[in-house]
Amino acid sequence: MAIRTTKTAGTAAGGAGRTRKAAAVEGEDGAEAAAPAGPVLRLKGLLDGVAATTGAKKKDIKTIIEAALLQIGDALQQGHNLNLPGLGKARVVRPQAADGSAAMTVKLRRPAPGEATKEAVAEAGDQG
Repeated sequence: MAIRTTKTAGTAAGGAGRTRKAAAVEGEDGAEAAAPAGPVLRLKGLLDGVAATTGAKKKDIKTIIEAALLQIGDALQQGHNLNLPGLGKARVVRPQAADGSAAMTVKLRRPAPGEATKEAVAEAGDQG
């Protein structure tokens, strides 16, 4: 598998371009698969979004978010499938290597519009 790099154009102020991974990854058979491109959501952005949605203070929700992310990471590391309303269904497609590294490939299926609401209501009814 080869990852092609591209040279980006300089900024409007005349800055130098940077080399970065291209939006396409070439597989072993020569076919191209789309690589994810776009902004990266980091913990600070997640905290900002949850705080804006709930109205809670960031310092109050930080430990909760960190604990939830730790639980999700541990579950994936152990090979568990996830079914989380709002996120979707996730499963480990390629588990960690034999050397004990934490790298894995996860397949995430997001629900179609309207499907998440039905699933969340059904699960809420089962738990309540």
